[in-house]
Amino acid sequence: MKKIIPVMTAAARLVYQSSARTAFTKIICHKKATPAPLRYFSSPCSFFAIFFITNDLSYYLLLKPMAVVTYSRQDLGKLMGRRLDDKTIQRASEMGSPIEELTGKEVSFEVFPNRPDLLSIEGFARAFGDFLSPKKRNYGFGKPKIRLRVESSVKAVRPHIVAAAARGIKLDEFTLTSLMGFQEKIHETLGRRRKKLSIGIYDLDKLKPPFTYKAASPGAVSFTPLDDTRELTLDAILEQHPKGMEYADLLRPHAKYPLLLDSEGRVLSMPPIINSEGTKVEPKTKNLFIDITGTDLKTLNQALNIICCSLIDRGAKVEKVIVNNRPTPDTTQKKITIDPIYINRLLGLNMTTTEIARHLAKMGLNATRKTPLTVQVPPYRVDILHPIDIVEDIAIAYGYMKFAPVIGETATIGKSLEKHKRLAAAREIMVGHGFNEVSTFVLTNTDNHFKRMTLPENKLVTIDNPRTSDYTHFRDSLLPSILSVISSNSRYEIPQRFFEIGDIALPDGRNRMHLAAAVVSDRANYSEIRTILESLLRESGMQGFKFKPMDTSSFLKGRAAKLEGKAEAVVGEVHPQVLKNFGIEYPVAVFELRLEQ
Repeated sequence: MKKIIPVMTAAARLVYQSSARTAFTKIICHKKATPAPLRYFSSPCSFFAIFFITNDLSYYLLLKPMAVVTYSRQDLGKLMGRRLDDKTIQRASEMGSPIEELTGKEVSFEVFPNRPDLLSIEGFARAFGDFLSPKKRNYGFGKPKIRLRVESSVKAVRPHIVAAAARGIKLDEFTLTSLMGFQEKIHETLGRRRKKLSIGIYDLDKLKPPFTYKAASPGAVSFTPLDDTRELTLDAILEQHPKGMEYADLLRPHAKYPLLLDSEGRVLSMPPIINSEGTKVEPKTKNLFIDITGTDLKTLNQALNIICCSLIDRGAKVEKVIVNNRPTPDTTQKKITIDPIYINRLLGLNMTTTEIARHLAKMGLNATRKTPLTVQVPPYRVDILHPIDIVEDIAIAYGYMKFAPVIGETATIGKSLEKHKRLAAAREIMVGHGFNEVSTFVLTNTDNHFKRMTLPENKLVTIDNPRTSDYTHFRDSLLPSILSVISSNSRYEIPQRFFEIGDIALPDGRNRMHLAAAVVSDRANYSEIRTILESLLRESGMQGFKFKPMDTSSFLKGRAAKLEGKAEAVVGEVHPQVLKNFGIEYPVAVFELRLEQ
């Protein structure tokens, strides 16, 4: 058995445990012709990897960020209050945002998906500025002057709304484009393409508070949608306006659609579809009204806090809005208590509380210098959920590349599970019989699974919200899948031999591993396929098995059997009607064997 040696820095272990796990994960295996040297790579840059080495295989876990943001160098420097030369910009990689592209006017950074506050140029300037030179920041909100009433009619369609007002903001074409771009990035990430939340930004001077959020019948209200000249009803917007057509599925299932109105009955927007043309924000706009509607109140508050802090960085004075007697956004700052011993143990360091607080300041976090430390989390840092996230920030500020690689104190020896040994043996036997292995989807549909197989519908595990009619259920047999493979390969010459080892799902939700095999030829018959099944059973150490005749519509009468007891299987010649349903022109003999209890 080959010994697997994990070579990992303390920081690498940390990142694996921390919220960086929210990034997409990809497992890659590289075959090595010769013994691989020990090596590691850990970085908060464009990717993070952990290598596991054996003497002929190396595995690594790759966490890769999703978003690439592009900002004006001049505007970024202005917000940071410093001149940004190429050398200074390169330091962004140290805080986890490597440069994707750098030109004379613009710079593109990669941003981890767990940091939505970096999706705006203001948020990125704040984080990068603190990393280079920490400063204390105060994001105070003014007293509420505006009220918003929520009617119960929206409960069934889009129940939650939060809002804020921003006064005295200085906009131009560039900053306005940046603000709208940030809005769309939040829609695509936190908002799950507007399903979870959608944002409306309006010219407050064109409106008359207080506001009302309610639902209305599709044909009862009409208004002129953004970037249009026509006055359309709500259902007409879904059918004729580009944004309406793009997001219509979010509202179609409901009898009423949400609307936001001012005190004079003027429509502000039809969430989550489109704003009104009459509330359009322009470069001359001085005061903004922002609302966020959606299905999860916590996420709405998080998104509004991020937007409001960005507007404050632009010089705006932001006020909360009273929504049904509750001020929004919720700006309660989370406080996390953490022991320096815990931090030093995870990182393999010996830092004082003063050093820890200094590193946290570089990440925009204020901390006491007493033991245990109390860390105050600003409202825009929605990625910090647990003390381990605090430790991650300390590691980034300290410098990932300063950590020395160490071999773990406990040596472990890896070995294959018994289940995997049995599966590998079965594969080897089937390949020895001249079969090619295929791999198909575990999802199926009732037409393929029952109608084509000429079987009565049985209970399958059903998907509540299937994305396509082709994949609506989990399969309980491999035979329809392998017959579909034969159908797809019908243009190739025969004979053909296929097998698959895969999961099926029982009605109670448990998975079970099966093996199915098929022979396609002009002479494929019961005797041939049963001989192969018996060979598989004997070589797998099973003895004394008995076959009993079986009568089912999927197989030719008198040419099918089942195996019961320790080994469960079905074997037979596929009925001509089933072959016709799958578009197969030659005889097919199959078996399906249960591989585990």
